[in-house]
This record gives sequence, structure tokens and C-alpha cells, in this order.
Amino acid sequence: MAEIFVPVLNANDESCTLVEWLCEDGDLVRAGDPIAVAETSKASVDIVADVDGILQRAVAAASEITFGEPIGHLFDSEEQRLDQLAAASETVGAAAEPAAKASYVLTDAARALVEQHGITDEQLRGLGKRVIRGGDVENLTSTTIELSLNQRQVARSVSRSWQSIPAAYNVTRLLVANALALRQELRAERGIDIGLPVLLIRAIARLHNDFPLLFASIGHDGRTATITGADIGVTVDAGAGLFVPVLRDPAGRPIEELAADLARLQKCAVQGRFSSADLVGGALTVSINPYHDTVFVIPIVFPGQSVAVSLAAVTDEIVLDPANQPVRRPVTQLGIAYDHRLVNGRDAAMFSRRLKGELESPLALRNLLT
Repeated sequence: MAEIFVPVLNANDESCTLVEWLCEDGDLVRAGDPIAVAETSKASVDIVADVDGILQRAVAAASEITFGEPIGHLFDSEEQRLDQLAAASETVGAAAEPAAKASYVLTDAARALVEQHGITDEQLRGLGKRVIRGGDVENLTSTTIELSLNQRQVARSVSRSWQSIPAAYNVTRLLVANALALRQELRAERGIDIGLPVLLIRAIARLHNDFPLLFASIGHDGRTATITGADIGVTVDAGAGLFVPVLRDPAGRPIEELAADLARLQKCAVQGRFSSADLVGGALTVSINPYHDTVFVIPIVFPGQSVAVSLAAVTDEIVLDPANQPVRRPVTQLGIAYDHRLVNGRDAAMFSRRLKGELESPLALRNLLT
């Protein structure tokens, strides 16, 4: 028999919450299998089995656990487990009766996505998995399309040249005077703050149908691409570490709600506290870099995505007006790193051009508010 302990998960905490069990009493688990989820002040962490054995839980879900405290046992056999229960209980029969086993267990992240997308019990059972995670549910909401022969040839050629993600890069100058003026106008007239990052995220999400492969991941066989939704991950780093929380439905939600949600996630970064649902999914990632004089950023394309977009700090440039007089105008750089197995240079350039048009035109900016 082996005891199951909660290791020290966070040097700043003395205890954690046992959020949920992923296995039932009497289940056979293997070394390395996740068996429970614990939550500290920083994040949720899987507790895994150190050895093979038959599980008997010692504490209930939602319990506060001190690091190093045993939460259950792994027995060498079912007989040994039942003998131990019988010895510890006056009602041997009730104690020894195996608990009913559910066909699957949802993690918190998976449960949030199930509720968001209306996934049915039949769909979940169809996965054939004992523990269903957020990524499993994401797969249920995706669409698979066949890549063209030409794109498959590009994929094979580039894959031979790169061992990981063969990322290419495109950078576009973005004039932001109209976007900054709109922000000031909305502050004065409506009391809301709609900054350039919010407008960029909205514009990207609304191009989902026109550029589906920029919201995709390539299949293992190089013949298919899995097209995901238009949820957008956003890099935030307030000194507590880099996080990539996800903004849900940025294309359709009210712009005020989208801005408030981004502000909430940035506050969570300051505190170093996110819910598991905040960090799940994301079709592509936007890297916001407002640091003074940051003029060029090449973002990382995360595994499972094909594109990362970066926004540098706003700086001033001097140009000549029609009368050949020097004037100052605010600009920034819009960068797009892309997986060349899925996205070609022409597509990335067209995507950049569309974003530039959406964020420079006064009329297009107004349309992003609705």
C-alpha cells in the first residue's frame, strides 16, 4: 500500500484546495495517471499517481489540504483495499461496496467549455475517455478541412527544413492617429476606454471566415488542418509570469464588455490568479507590447496554432505634409508570425493589409464598435 500526498505546489502557500477527484474508489490507476486536481493561489495542478494501485480516497473534494498531508491510498489489490475498509468500519458491507463508476470525469476547464458550447453527454461519451480535458472538448467544436495539393507540398518542404514550427514573419506599419482620436472621443462622450489592443483583437476575430487557415493547426499527417473558433489568446505579463488568457467571442460581444474582460484578465495577471477556464483554448495569440520605444516584436507561434500577432508600442515619426513641412504622426508596428506549413506569405500579407485598413480608416473603426 502506498499513500498519496499533495506535494508542495507553491512556495508562497502552506495549503491548497482539493478541487476534484478524477478517479473513483476502486479504480485501477497507473503510475503517472492524473487522479485529482489541486488549486493553489496561482494555478490548478494535477496530482498524479507515483505507483500503480487500486485507489481509495481519504478526503472529499473541496477540502483544504496541507502540503504533505495524505489524501488517499493506492493498494496492491482490490482485496487488500476491501480488507482495509472492513478493518476501519463497523459496517463492513457498506464500506466494502465499490462505488458506482461514472463513464467519464470532466476537468474544470472541460466543464467550462461544455457549458459554453452546449456539448451533449452523447458527444462526451463518444470520446471514449475516462478523464476529459479542455483540449478534448475543443476538438469537438472544431471543423476539419482538406488541404490543397499545393499546400501539402509546401507543408512537406518546410517541415524538412524546420524541426519544430517553421515560422515566417511579416511586419506592417500602422498609422494610429484615428484610433487614438476615437479612444479620446469615447472617453469624453461615453465614459468608456477602448484602446488599440481591443480594436485589434476585434478586427482579427472578424476576419476568421475570410482567413480560416490563420485560425488552425496542422494535422499530424500534413494533409488536414483543424479549424478552430475565433477566441483569441492575449499575452499578459505584469511581473508574475507570462500568461496567455483567452478572450471569448471577441467578434460578437459588445465592445465595452470585451474591453472590460481584457482589463479583468490584466488584473488577474497582476494578482497571478486565473481560473482554469481563462487559460483554455485560443485560436491564435495576440502579443501586446506597450513598453516605451518597443518598435519591433517577433511573437512565438504556440503549438496548436498557426499565427501569432504582435503589437508594438506607439511612437512618433516625422513626415512631410503636402506643403513640405515636417509634421509628427503616431505609428506602431503590426507583426504577424505564421506557420509556413499552413499559411503562405501572400495570405499573411493580405491579412495584415486587411487589419491595417480596419484600424486606420475612421469608418472602419466605427464599424468595429458595433
